[in-house]
Amino acid sequence: MKKLTLRLALVVMALILTVSWTALAEPSDQLRAVYDALTAEGSNFNQSRDMYAQYFEGVTLEAALEDNGITITQTSESEFVESAVWQFVQEGDFLTVTLAPSDYMGVAMAQIVMNAAVSAQGVNTALFNGYISAAQMAGKETELVSYRQEEDGTVRIGFSVAGPYEMPDLDSFVLTEDVLKQNDYEPYGETYLSRAINFGKISMVANGNADGAQFLVMEYGALDDLAFQAVTSAVKVLQPKGWEAFIAGYTELKDAEGEGYSAVVNADEAAVKEIIEAPLEGYSCAIFTIGE
Repeated sequence: MKKLTLRLALVVMALILTVSWTALAEPSDQLRAVYDALTAEGSNFNQSRDMYAQYFEGVTLEAALEDNGITITQTSESEFVESAVWQFVQEGDFLTVTLAPSDYMGVAMAQIVMNAAVSAQGVNTALFNGYISAAQMAGKETELVSYRQEEDGTVRIGFSVAGPYEMPDLDSFVLTEDVLKQNDYEPYGETYLSRAINFGKISMVANGNADGAQFLVMEYGALDDLAFQAVTSAVKVLQPKGWEAFIAGYTELKDAEGEGYSAVVNADEAAVKEIIEAPLEGYSCAIFTIGE
């Protein structure tokens, strides 16, 4: 009888300790910082939530801070948007999420949470994403982000929440024609296309087709040869009408000294048209309209 009483007492004590430990468990400081950045006014997450409220009736997006991670819940009464739950679990210095195959919205949520983690460390998110993109396009490994496809088809994405977000190869990333071709960039055809390119310090958007295109090229810091090489490589690969004139004679970008400007490239000349304001803080930019 005494042995049975002792065993029951030990079981009860174990339950009390388990409940007490669970009650005392709290999110780490790293996790709280990510959550605060995620839900801050004007954050990517809140912008997405506001967009849902504006365009999709009956769709809500909520984020909850847990003791070991962050849960994002998408509840939908709309036929155009599916309900979903994404759980980002802290494992050491990383937040990880496992996504079903072809869960593109989940990938977008992972990007939003990663931006919050980067922002919490005081790092420019556009620059960081350019660094990660350049590393992937150039085939270089980075310990800050991991992407792995499991045997069952699910995708496991992880990213650091601790930092430091060092980018040692940032200045060495130069966008070339070979890199673009290796990543399936081809000459424009008749269809109007929009191509976004993030590569190190360079962010570029190219809109157009074979008849002509507009290139917005932005460089973190001042415009210099890095931006000139990037836009030249993109023009050579995408080949809108008038691209030969750009390659043959346009060199103003090299001497821009950080001023933002736009230019029109006709069949036989290129000319600076007007000074413009950089769309992102910390960046300099130039807009090129090439062809018709």
